[in-house]
Amino acid sequence: MYKKDAIYICRKWDFIEKKGERTLVLWSDIPTWMVVDDELHSLLKMLDGKNTIGMIMSEFPKTLTEEQFGQILTFLTAMNVVYEKWNYKPVPEIKESKISEVVIHPTNRCNLNCIMCSNKYNQVQKKDEISTDKIKQFLDDTLEFAVEGVTLSIIGGEPLLKADVVLELARYAKKIGFAKVGISTNGTLMTKEFAKEAKKLDMEIQVSIDGTNEEENDYLRGKGTFKKIVRAIKILKDEDVFVVTNFLCHTGNYDSLEKYFKLALKLKVDSARFGPIKRVGGGKNEEVKNIPVDKLLRDSHVLFTKHPEFVKLLGKDYYSAFANSCRLKVKFGYCGTGLATLLLNPDGSIYPCPGHVLPEFKAGNILDDSFSNIWQHSPVLKKIRNTYPINKLNEKCSKCIVRHFCLGGCRAEAYHCTHSMTAPAIECENIKKAIIEMIWLLSTTPTLGTGKVYRFD
Repeated sequence: MYKKDAIYICRKWDFIEKKGERTLVLWSDIPTWMVVDDELHSLLKMLDGKNTIGMIMSEFPKTLTEEQFGQILTFLTAMNVVYEKWNYKPVPEIKESKISEVVIHPTNRCNLNCIMCSNKYNQVQKKDEISTDKIKQFLDDTLEFAVEGVTLSIIGGEPLLKADVVLELARYAKKIGFAKVGISTNGTLMTKEFAKEAKKLDMEIQVSIDGTNEEENDYLRGKGTFKKIVRAIKILKDEDVFVVTNFLCHTGNYDSLEKYFKLALKLKVDSARFGPIKRVGGGKNEEVKNIPVDKLLRDSHVLFTKHPEFVKLLGKDYYSAFANSCRLKVKFGYCGTGLATLLLNPDGSIYPCPGHVLPEFKAGNILDDSFSNIWQHSPVLKKIRNTYPINKLNEKCSKCIVRHFCLGGCRAEAYHCTHSMTAPAIECENIKKAIIEMIWLLSTTPTLGTGKVYRFD
């Protein structure tokens, strides 16, 4: 319990914005925020290191009881935005990261030639693909450096070109302690037999679909693919597999976002992912033009307000990712490339993440060196870990009020578009606008993007 002669200090905030009778206050280095009414805003200003609690209470409205005042002070102290004058609390340290997601390309070969494929130029010949036993050993070795609950993502290329290998790796990963195994597929090679095994392994299957009809989808993915994709989803759902659809938004299909969610409901998928095309590899193709991220956020929020029945499909999409980055308020140093994530290429090469598969980012090869030595001593990984932390990435990012929510954006995308490791995120200003807007939305609806049904204000 506080003492009336105690003196408290509110940390200096970095951003403030008022809308009507509510004020957004943001502390960038904690990082945290709150949206307060005029009364609480006044209290924050009075906690200036000069006024005692007794003095503040005497000036505060009598509608606030002593008990309520104590509860508010306890809350502010727990949020670390307020501390007792003689008991200074430092801002939180950067949270240390361990491997939370291991990504494998069992093959980079594909039966399609999608325009915007991020892996379009990462070619490894079939004869150079490493053995399944080597991949299993790699999975064993990663666990020493991984968090409890680490996940395995199997992508490519088209992983179902090696369906038996995918299932064998999934079984092994679950056996040795990976919490979840998922694959990303174009769906065109899906079989009932694979779906049955995927269900037994509790796998999560992401199926790409970039239109709500043949014309929209097949423009990007090739003639006849839409029908095969829908067929694949039906096969998977017939076996009760957890299915995530993935819809890459661009100017050619953006008007169909509502139709996409209606199709997802019709197909009874478990989650409907959507987001901008990552400008990596084929994603830089000028034939497909992205939607500004702040517009995507605003429009999707309007869509979910209009159609609350879509909300249960959220959780793995761009909108939800924005919500989570603003909601969690955990202080990470950067996105985790080469620290929380890594990629094993089909030839045994290690890369920091799927977007960094370029010669200059090759960290090593498990055919030539142990994973342990590569992970701990690779000059490439050391350079990334020393360059990408947001507080020293560049002057603009290090001073940005939303740096610990944005984390510098996708570093792979920034590099592919600028050839600089230290360039600000592509769409930097739009991302900043989107984060501030999402914070306002979360202040009235804290469960945004969780998939829980809620009422929009």
